[in-house]
Amino acid sequence: MASIIPDYEYDIFISYRQKDNRSDQWVTSFVKALRDELDATFKEDVSIYFDANPHDGLLETHDVDGSLKEKIKCLVFIPIVSRTYCDAKSFAWKNEFIAFRDFAQTDPKGLEIRLLNGNVAKRVLPVRIHDIDKEDASLLEKEIGGLLRPVDFIYKEPGVNRPLRLSDDRNLNLEKTDFKNQVNKVANAVLEIIRGIKTEDRHKPSQPQRDRQLNLPSQSTQIIKSIVVLPFENISNDPEQDYFSDGLTDELITDLSMIKSLKVISRSSCMMLKGMKKSTQELSRELNIQYVLQGGVRKAGDNLRVTAQLADAQDDTLIWGEKYNKKVEDIFQVQESISKAIVDALTISLNRDESKKLVEKPITNVRAYQKYLQAIHESGKYSKESSEHAIRFLEESLAIEGDNALLYTALGYTYELYKDLDVVNRKPHVEKVRMCAHKAIELDPELASAYGLLGISQMDQFKANYKEGIGNLMKALEINPHDAEALRWSNFWFSNSGNMKAADEAIATLREIDPLNPMSHFWFGWNHFMHGRFEQSVEEYEICERISPGQTFLLLKAMMLAYGQREDEVLAIRIPEDQAAIPPWNMISALQCAIRKDLTALDRIVQHMQEIQVESDNRSCWWIAEFYAIANDLPNAMKWLEIAMEGGWINYTFFSEHDVMMKKFRANPPFDSLLEKMKVMRDELWRNE
Repeated sequence: MASIIPDYEYDIFISYRQKDNRSDQWVTSFVKALRDELDATFKEDVSIYFDANPHDGLLETHDVDGSLKEKIKCLVFIPIVSRTYCDAKSFAWKNEFIAFRDFAQTDPKGLEIRLLNGNVAKRVLPVRIHDIDKEDASLLEKEIGGLLRPVDFIYKEPGVNRPLRLSDDRNLNLEKTDFKNQVNKVANAVLEIIRGIKTEDRHKPSQPQRDRQLNLPSQSTQIIKSIVVLPFENISNDPEQDYFSDGLTDELITDLSMIKSLKVISRSSCMMLKGMKKSTQELSRELNIQYVLQGGVRKAGDNLRVTAQLADAQDDTLIWGEKYNKKVEDIFQVQESISKAIVDALTISLNRDESKKLVEKPITNVRAYQKYLQAIHESGKYSKESSEHAIRFLEESLAIEGDNALLYTALGYTYELYKDLDVVNRKPHVEKVRMCAHKAIELDPELASAYGLLGISQMDQFKANYKEGIGNLMKALEINPHDAEALRWSNFWFSNSGNMKAADEAIATLREIDPLNPMSHFWFGWNHFMHGRFEQSVEEYEICERISPGQTFLLLKAMMLAYGQREDEVLAIRIPEDQAAIPPWNMISALQCAIRKDLTALDRIVQHMQEIQVESDNRSCWWIAEFYAIANDLPNAMKWLEIAMEGGWINYTFFSEHDVMMKKFRANPPFDSLLEKMKVMRDELWRNE
């Protein structure tokens, strides 16, 4: 009997040790009960592969029935986890459990499936019939790449460790579990997983559309193992050397991020952990990772000492450690050695491209490399002055190294940051960003960050170039699925242009790899906003403010408060007199004028905004439309909304269903006509979705 989804042999594969079915036929009884429960749960007939007499205990020298390889092609794999199941020599472990794990990792649907409720579940659904040794539990978790979350069929009394039976009295069982209820849990879990697979298939666009628009690498379907690289400690007793230890951390993250089967927490989140004393178990829970890499760097003149150690985050056991006493000029060799050691320790198989990238030296001159590290360190301070320092360091590095793709990309991202810090003078920086991106791609057509930079430059302009911009962002993610910057911006522009499904996919991946960065919370809040969840948006922007105090996130928080009808809190925001004419303070001032219905003052502020920022920042146009909507000025609201539409703000669903400011204009012919035009523009852009 075939699976209910084409191209699969069975819906469920039951894997077990014959030892666990020999005496009382427990596994046979469980399978019969599960079949009956599935019949009452699914409308379709569900197929189960269950071999009542497997050839248990076969060693590697024995032949394996070739047909088993086909039977492994199932939707859900259920191992009956016992005290004897985790045995590398057993037939069930090697030729069923490991075989399914390997199959699922290469299967287009992956090892993990996103459920309808948004959670993620593995296609391995363990049924546990004994309390097992810690070592066996760790082995299982290591192989499936996550925490063991079984459905337990264990009967417990003091000194008792046996399978739960149908006849057992739940009141005598210390766990109070009931056999029928546990069977029901298994059937419901299978239903959720298969529904998730079906829904995933139904929403997948045709290949041409996926290539053009989505093609978002799914972290949940590719990731086997996960790691966080903690900021390497500067043990040089010289704070000026921080850039070097941070730089080594950054480069290790970059190297490991190229491995598509490894989830790597992004640099921006890792740096939020600098100086924090968290246990590996805390990091495992908070970041949902399995491994922690940490170390220290001592740089004294030309001498370099680096220590590194890799630990299992769940039990804090040391997996690998090494000390390197080298010259500074050997830093590339040290970096490569650490990356290779991590790959070996985690038994990760690299493809040809990944192996090549792991040994590449994107900058060959050590002096140029050190200036590059200083530039990255400076740009992370997020100020105009530090950005100017970073630009100078990168220009000096280029003068030493010559044309270099990584250096041009770093320079472009620094200009991208600088233009957001210098809103009044954005336009010249926009051209520099685009020039750097094109130069980097010309030098290295396989550099993910260069495509991300080009995509950002094409989208972040008055009239966004969606077709090419999103195409380049997707190219960046195709090369490196862990590119947090590309994920952030693709989420932003997917949501602005009305493709919330793709935006939610991007933000789900971003939550996995960059959960601590305030800018990630910024985009989490943005997606809540676009879904009409204004209170949740406020919560995310308050997190942003706690992590990174200042005015950066204040405008968005103010807007969310206004959407949530908390206008008194908006009016209570105090604007520094010497900053009132500068973004974002001028926009908060405009919002306050709109709430007070002071159209004269609002017109004056908008006129000034036109002169200094509108032409180079299409986001301003939308906010201005909203300000006039709050002030009940329909003509100006429509005028600015149409300008925003030309710039790419075409989320029809938001404006027609969630925008409480524009709600008052619904059923008004000019507004309805504009909405219809917006809908046509959105549908034209995503017509194949």
